[in-house]
Amino acid sequence: MQKLLLFLCLLCYFEATLIAQVVRTHTDGSKIIVYPDGSAVYFNDKKPVPDYQQGDYPILAVKIEPLSSAVNVTETDLKQIADRKLQLAREAATLATERAAAARENRQRLEQRLVNAKSGIGSQNAGNLQRQVHLARRIETESLEESRKANVQMQQAENVIRQNRYVEAYNESRRQRRASSVRGAERRESLPQARRLFSAYNASFTGYGAPVTQGKQLPSSPCTLAHEGKDPKTGQYIRASKSELFFTHTDESLRPYLEGKEYLTAEAFVHSRAGYRYLTIKLTFANPNAMQTYGYLPEGSILSMHLLDGNFLNLRSAQDANGSWDDSKKELSYTVTYPIDRSMIGTLRQSELNYVQLFWSSGFEEYDIYQVDVLQRLFDCL
Repeated sequence: MQKLLLFLCLLCYFEATLIAQVVRTHTDGSKIIVYPDGSAVYFNDKKPVPDYQQGDYPILAVKIEPLSSAVNVTETDLKQIADRKLQLAREAATLATERAAAARENRQRLEQRLVNAKSGIGSQNAGNLQRQVHLARRIETESLEESRKANVQMQQAENVIRQNRYVEAYNESRRQRRASSVRGAERRESLPQARRLFSAYNASFTGYGAPVTQGKQLPSSPCTLAHEGKDPKTGQYIRASKSELFFTHTDESLRPYLEGKEYLTAEAFVHSRAGYRYLTIKLTFANPNAMQTYGYLPEGSILSMHLLDGNFLNLRSAQDANGSWDDSKKELSYTVTYPIDRSMIGTLRQSELNYVQLFWSSGFEEYDIYQVDVLQRLFDCL
């Protein structure tokens, strides 16, 4: 019995020791063992590391800032998000570099025309050309500065990947978003104004070009049907609303180069068929590179809808949604459908939206909702 107790004590000791110590790689390539008290020894002979200094090889407890949608975020998810941010930063840097090059060429062309005008070649007025050259030089200077900033942001995004700091970068972005975003009570206080601004006017976003706002009131009825009746193929009764603007989103690194365009535009409509109800969202990107950056929406991917009262609802997509490029419109679009049950519809009819989270194959992304009562209007059609 005493031998058994001794064996169990030794087993517990060795188990605790194995859990406590961590094997790491020394700067010279050799394996070392780092203990929680900060000491370090070589793996093979257990001799102390001679050049060890406190904090050189810290044992880190990594904590990922949680989402409020009961969805677990893994380090793999964060790595994918960091990769996507890097792709967007590279795209912004490319656009900025192209703009700077175009500004330089324009300035050189105008300077040559000014030289010709001063030499009596051509019919253009030298005074007018001088003003154009002055403006072109200013635009070139601004473009070069934008290009410099875009390349710095790209390098920072590359460093996050290279140094494996994507967990730290994600946690910091979550903290900044919570500190800067309009949430909860502030959005509830601004709700009457938001309804006046975003529900009373019909804004049309194509995803390619500036938004067009029609300055007229929407019909007094909140529901506008696109279809109602039997499906001639199946004989099933179908009722579907017209699409409404759901949200728009442009990464801040790309905004200076899109000239008023929205990088991503989402429109939504609801429909019922054979007693089942669905929410369908069409997501339109104004750039074909988004397919490589965002990937696709897998079957079962989550749409997490966060409400102004602090609650949330999670829907899962019915099937894969892959991007489709329309060359005539220069748009990349995804159409994704989410089945939704009656209890969720009842909740959405009583509550306004705050923001949504879409879980792409490249990781989730969060989008603010400014038409906070959009789903209330849509579900009135059902």
